[in-house]
Amino acid sequence: MTRRPLFALALVLNLATPVVASAADEVVAKVNGIAIRASQVETATRNLISQGQQDTPDLRTRVKDELIARELILQQAATEGTDKREEVRDQIDLARSNILINSYLQIWAKEHPVADDTLRAEYDKLKGELAAIDEFQARHILIKDEKAAKAALGKIKKGEKFDKLAASLSEDTGTKAKGGELGWVRSDANLVPPFMSAMKALKKGETSELVKTDFGHHIIRVDDIRKAQPPAFEQVRGELNQFMQRRAIEQMVRDLRAKAKVE
Repeated sequence: MTRRPLFALALVLNLATPVVASAADEVVAKVNGIAIRASQVETATRNLISQGQQDTPDLRTRVKDELIARELILQQAATEGTDKREEVRDQIDLARSNILINSYLQIWAKEHPVADDTLRAEYDKLKGELAAIDEFQARHILIKDEKAAKAALGKIKKGEKFDKLAASLSEDTGTKAKGGELGWVRSDANLVPPFMSAMKALKKGETSELVKTDFGHHIIRVDDIRKAQPPAFEQVRGELNQFMQRRAIEQMVRDLRAKAKVE
């Protein structure tokens, strides 16, 4: 059976954290005098393991063979002057710039970690913003035909169960089986304006009149109302740290620009 290429001769090695070569770094192969070292095999193998492959002797042999193939092609490309072509030089310059920029930003982020008290302050700020947002535990019935929707509303007003009518009459296939249940909907959710306005106007336990949208005619019921519930700090710590680091990097770039002569 033909083996699938490990890297397909792509620049996969650049995606992994490199193993720093030392003076004792073993040479595992030579290609026309150019050494391929154990650290290169280790770097590529670790990258493949992170993608789900098993660390086996066979995998490491295949990695070494792939590195040999890459070196052979690199040498042939140099022999034929591929690196002298203008379009190739542009790609090399771009790849070099990307590697330097990404490496610098990674190093900068490690040297300028976001302090824990800064993360918590940002978390408290977001919690304060959430305190102004209501959440509605809502249901709805969607019926395209206005006459049929009015008839359903009449049944609700006469005391028929909202969830049972939704299960039998609603044309919203996503909520029909759940008795029209939408779950908790935030007041800043991206819903069509007529629907959102009608829902926000309801008090706990109230049912709307018909609400016309592009989807048809809705009957909305609000079962409960509460303030938006923030996730625990530890749940969002990683995401919040990434956000704060991006913001710090953006400020660093603004500071560099302010000191630079940009024409």
